[in-house]
Amino acid sequence: MRQKRILIFVEDPGAANFIVTLPESLRQQGMRPMLFADGTAVTYLQRFGLKAEVRKKDMTAAEMLTAYQVDGVVCGTGENPQTYAFDLITAARELGIPSIGLVDGSGNHEFRFRGNGSNPLTFLPDYIATPDEEAANQYFRLGASPGRVEVTGHPYFDHVRAEGARLASQDREALRSQVWPEGAGGRKAIVFLAELSTGIRHSDYQKSPDYLLHGTTEATGRTEIVLDEFFLAVASLPDRPYLVLRLHPKCGHGEFAAYQERFDFVSREGRVLEHLVAADLVVGLTSMSLQECAMLGKPGLAIIPRVLEKDWLPTIGAGLTECACTRQELLRLLPLLLADPPDLSGRLSGHFLTDPTCRLTSLIERATTGFSNPVK
Repeated sequence: MRQKRILIFVEDPGAANFIVTLPESLRQQGMRPMLFADGTAVTYLQRFGLKAEVRKKDMTAAEMLTAYQVDGVVCGTGENPQTYAFDLITAARELGIPSIGLVDGSGNHEFRFRGNGSNPLTFLPDYIATPDEEAANQYFRLGASPGRVEVTGHPYFDHVRAEGARLASQDREALRSQVWPEGAGGRKAIVFLAELSTGIRHSDYQKSPDYLLHGTTEATGRTEIVLDEFFLAVASLPDRPYLVLRLHPKCGHGEFAAYQERFDFVSREGRVLEHLVAADLVVGLTSMSLQECAMLGKPGLAIIPRVLEKDWLPTIGAGLTECACTRQELLRLLPLLLADPPDLSGRLSGHFLTDPTCRLTSLIERATTGFSNPVK
């Protein structure tokens, strides 16, 4: 029997995370994955030992799907309104090939399949895989039919579970000296997860009247204001911890240059997981790595300037990530979490779906078996 050929395309680090465990899972089920990438996802995937081909710019999407005899198209989503994923979804629709869109979080749901137009479902694929019920409900509210949206959980968490357990079994001081060459010197260590102060809606990442945090400088960027408040809180601690700045994959090496010298170590390359395991406390805004931190049972603190941003990180509502929206909350929570971290073990099973990679693989298998376009 001919192997099903599944073309996977990603260009955003968040989407790349979603498919890290997928190629091997597809192979185990007798399918043939073909991994293509663009943008920052090309080098990001290399951190996980995955080699993606750069998409064929001399071929149209229809020519590509035909030449590779593709049976199913799997596309990540992101912030690019002109992503090649839309070309693939459109071509797949015209050729009668099933398409599956991967939604790695609940943010910016109205833009992920919109393109440059006003209809948020213009490039809606035949099926959508989401990490949780909230993300699925967002597409139902936009008008997607229940048969087109499936909650698979986030497949990257399978990788986090396996690798986190392996790293946690190592000698912690040896791991620390490996990821932080200068060493923490026996001090408590805090890893700060930086994010860009921009996005599809730039105003969401700039200071506004509903900000409850105001920073200590003239900075107006969301992350810069949070960094100001973070350093103010660190200065109030009786003992200065070892501070690590972990830059987002989309950040340049010089991002937040005005703050970098105040950290003991700055990291951008390699995987974030080692830093999470080595840390005593992980602090950020609404980075997905705070969800990884919760899964590992590590204490995490989200510092956000607006109350509404609590909805941007599911583990806040689940009680797995502590949250500070005001300076008073931050000054209270930072020393508390360093001295007496909460035990999260009893709450994890109720939040994270089991076997998300298998769930996504099953969706792809079903989508490519006896396919009939659900739009028709």
